[in-house]
Amino acid sequence: MKREEIKRVIKRFSEKGRTTTFYTDDGKPYTYVILPLESRAEPIFIRACVEGIEKLMKEEIKKSNTVLAIESKGFIITPIIAMRNGLRWVAVRKRNYNIPDQFVFHQKKAFKGGTELFCVGLKRNDRVILIDDIFSSGGTVINTVEVLMNCGIKINGICAIYTRGNGLEEIKKKFGLPTGALARIEIIEGKPKITEFFIKE
Repeated sequence: MKREEIKRVIKRFSEKGRTTTFYTDDGKPYTYVILPLESRAEPIFIRACVEGIEKLMKEEIKKSNTVLAIESKGFIITPIIAMRNGLRWVAVRKRNYNIPDQFVFHQKKAFKGGTELFCVGLKRNDRVILIDDIFSSGGTVINTVEVLMNCGIKINGICAIYTRGNGLEEIKKKFGLPTGALARIEIIEGKPKITEFFIKE
């Protein structure tokens, strides 16, 4: 798919997303968008996400041997990217495996407190591109990358389908790594709107 078609597809399906309200730990309302990968995703939308990320992060994918995906929506498109590019696929999950060499991360949500995440599939010599569904506060990704870097794992790039608020900018500021998102999504007059495409810092 060409970039203009990818943009049209992502805009068309994303802006149909319904919204709901969650509350932060201090009781403030947070408008949450129910996006295609957690509700109903058409094949053309999945293709647009996969090919868009491949275009946006082409060089970072080339340098990597592993795609790291965070549960759960990241599990939908990342195996396809891994398969198409001859990379290993590794999962970060909410399940505690209770083994001594697992990686442990703290998941921080924009609208509530976090939980622990776990990974047993990574090797110390992996060269990783981390792909998530959305950057909101950036907290989960920041914690994940900090743990990996402290263990000596090479991170070549960080990418998501969407960024909302300042999540992408916070991640870039923290690490200085190539960081990208296919689209910026914001709530405007109560509805999801795509305001920017192919963002890379």
